[in-house]
Amino acid sequence: MSAVSAAGAEIRGEGALRRAAVALVRCRARNVLLLLIMTSVFVTLVVQACLVTTLSDVESAISRQAGAGFTASSDGAPFDRQKAEPLARLESVKSHAFETRTVAVPQNAQVLPGGSTVNAQGAVGAQAALIGTTNPALHPHFGTHLLTLAEGSMPTGADERFAMVHETFARSNGLSVGDRLTLANEGRSVTLRIAGIFEGTVQARGPLPSDQVENLVFCDLESAGQLSGSQRIETARFAVDTAEHLDDAVKAAQAAETGLDIASNARELASVLDTVAGVSVIMRALLAGITVAGIAILSLVLVFWVRGRLRHIGILLSLGTDKASIAAQLIAEALTLAVLAALVGLAVGQLAGGTLAQAVFDRITDGALEGTAVASSDPRAIGLALALGVSMTLAALVAALAPVLRRSARSILSSID
Repeated sequence: MSAVSAAGAEIRGEGALRRAAVALVRCRARNVLLLLIMTSVFVTLVVQACLVTTLSDVESAISRQAGAGFTASSDGAPFDRQKAEPLARLESVKSHAFETRTVAVPQNAQVLPGGSTVNAQGAVGAQAALIGTTNPALHPHFGTHLLTLAEGSMPTGADERFAMVHETFARSNGLSVGDRLTLANEGRSVTLRIAGIFEGTVQARGPLPSDQVENLVFCDLESAGQLSGSQRIETARFAVDTAEHLDDAVKAAQAAETGLDIASNARELASVLDTVAGVSVIMRALLAGITVAGIAILSLVLVFWVRGRLRHIGILLSLGTDKASIAAQLIAEALTLAVLAALVGLAVGQLAGGTLAQAVFDRITDGALEGTAVASSDPRAIGLALALGVSMTLAALVAALAPVLRRSARSILSSID
């Protein structure tokens, strides 16, 4: 009796695994086809996981890099920066910039022609637009990536006497990072070191040379004030730590009673965030649809796979192998193929998912955050996708095996041609 029990245990245990290994080797064509189908399902699941992760990255990137914040101004009139300084100490404000605009005539360089066919005469035709700021990175042109740094470094509030010029202006005048640029306005002049060269396009405000982005110069606030003859500012910009804190920061700024007009940029972010929310719903619905479709396809394929094994199952039954051992063998075969498909799907899915995720990111943000790297590979999301794929395989196999294993051995054997 013990010998019979031992033989039965061997059939149900190690015998099933050995038979699974032999079947995987002998039935190569059938198993390769099943492997390809499983791999396609795993690739799709991994790509979907990458896209879902990207949607989360979009929201956080918007909060961090799209300049979530507010501005303080005085109805277009210059004001003393001391009025805005209390706002920089608000809890959720992570950085700030004081800014003014003026014009100046380059002394050792020439501005590029304006957008009009009529040539501007005199000093007006030789003027460049000048933005003096304590932190050029907070200017909307850089915050929305309309302009990006091409060479050099982005100056900080600690830098003194710096200038940043457009690459076209620099190339036209033979200027490089580290060169000196002298600017003059109404008898006042400053000489600035070129700290950075930027690139990009911005819609021109008018036909004059100073209206063209190629003739735009960023410099430190003190130099701009020296050229304009006033140290007053026109705008104070404040960036908050996350978009979620923007409303509270604006309320706190308004409660500070500085006498300045507070304007939030929430409206600029809202359209992008609404797009993200809409795409997120679509992606999650698509993931649910793919999951259902994957189970249906795998179930159909595995039904034919199991039916193709009826002769094999019948032979095993005729040799006295019980149904549990047969089920263990088929499950072992399917799991082996699923693991192989998961490995291939992981590699291909991450490659395709990363490329697609970056494209989706740029599309959603409409290029506003172009150049931002997207970390589409989240180990937890990828692991859940792979686990879902294995679970789908097991569920489909159980669904395919159940009708066969519920039949009697006689019924199975009599159906074999």
